[in-house]
Amino acid sequence: MSQSPVSYVIVHGAFAPPAKQELMEVAALHACQRTGACYRSLVRCNIPAMPQDFTEDGSSPGVSEEENRNAPSAHEVFAHLRDAFSLGRATVVMWAGMAYRFHEFAEQKRLTNPCSQTRVIDLQMAVVMHLNLKTSHCKDPRNVIRLLNLAPRGDCWSRGSLPFVNAMDVVLGKLIADGWTPELTPAAVTDGPDIGEQAEEMRIERWEQIRERQNNLGIERRPTPDVTPAYIVLDGEHVSTRHDRFSHLIELALVVAYCKERQEPATYELAGKPFSSLVRLQEVENTNPHAWRITGIDPEAVRRAPPLPRVIAGMVAAAPWDRGVLVTWGPDDACVITQNCVKAGIPSPITEVPLIDLQRAFSRFYDLGTQQVGLQNAAAFLGIDTSGLDLHRASADTLVTWHVLDRMLADGWTPQWRPWHRRQSQII
Repeated sequence: MSQSPVSYVIVHGAFAPPAKQELMEVAALHACQRTGACYRSLVRCNIPAMPQDFTEDGSSPGVSEEENRNAPSAHEVFAHLRDAFSLGRATVVMWAGMAYRFHEFAEQKRLTNPCSQTRVIDLQMAVVMHLNLKTSHCKDPRNVIRLLNLAPRGDCWSRGSLPFVNAMDVVLGKLIADGWTPELTPAAVTDGPDIGEQAEEMRIERWEQIRERQNNLGIERRPTPDVTPAYIVLDGEHVSTRHDRFSHLIELALVVAYCKERQEPATYELAGKPFSSLVRLQEVENTNPHAWRITGIDPEAVRRAPPLPRVIAGMVAAAPWDRGVLVTWGPDDACVITQNCVKAGIPSPITEVPLIDLQRAFSRFYDLGTQQVGLQNAAAFLGIDTSGLDLHRASADTLVTWHVLDRMLADGWTPQWRPWHRRQSQII
């Protein structure tokens, strides 16, 4: 791989659960070089002592209390990053909202952000924009490696921040080999003191792009009746074909939770028969195989599944759409279902139903900031047992989403809902 004339330094950090406000690990390396300085260090966290190891979160290893006590302070780690990697003269590469999280952490601890005097690249956004991929397919650089069938270099798959930056190095090398420069994706670039504000604006812009796609469908809605709602918890699985970016539904599932009578405060329980069905897709051979590996769905079963109109009819019969509130984990499912219905020439049952984006509500209610928490991590955060469930299948994900919703209601969360085609900032 040829070295870029621009000096790139890849930096990643891991934050200690459950609140993820304390930096616990940092890794960095000089990008696109066969050899060069690699740095990884724990960061001493100011969190209450726990009898067990810190929980693993997918990008950081478990850390014992003793390791935490012996780790250098954030000030020492930041100073080493600035000096060893000459961050004032390099371009820093981070993934997704990591630049914003570093900024917020430094502000909270009254430290000098090591990236505050340099240009920062949001590599996730650069990949999405330059390679014309979906953000949902690029949540992790290792997903991009699998998606593009890239050859990993070094350890990309273990726990911890250093394997994470190794994976980012492979992805950045792919972009540079394809002729990418930061000037080609200006929305993925932020500079110095504006790092926090710029990153937050980019995050909001991503939400707005999703809402704009929904608005373009010309959705109208009637007022929601003033009655006790039923929660319709829905999940869908979808894949994209190689010749277009359209998300084809391959599975739909839902469960319904009704309010128990004469209960104060109101409590809910599942009732009725859960609905679940695969959705026919003929051109399975043209889809990306990564989606099939994640879900475990048999492509041949999808080829023989009922067509979308029949599945939608079954879904309509399974839920009280006239007084229901739709609950999804993230905003994508509602958009994908409606787009598939529009393409199939049938009415979508969800366009007149208010929506709760439970993923966003979860982060706000438990004060986790702006980070998007995966469903499995949310269940672990609340102590919900998911063993025995086939996660990444629609039927299992609806049950886990319901358990998260039920726990949030028990913890005192007050749900509010809005038309799902309005701005994301209005959906709570």
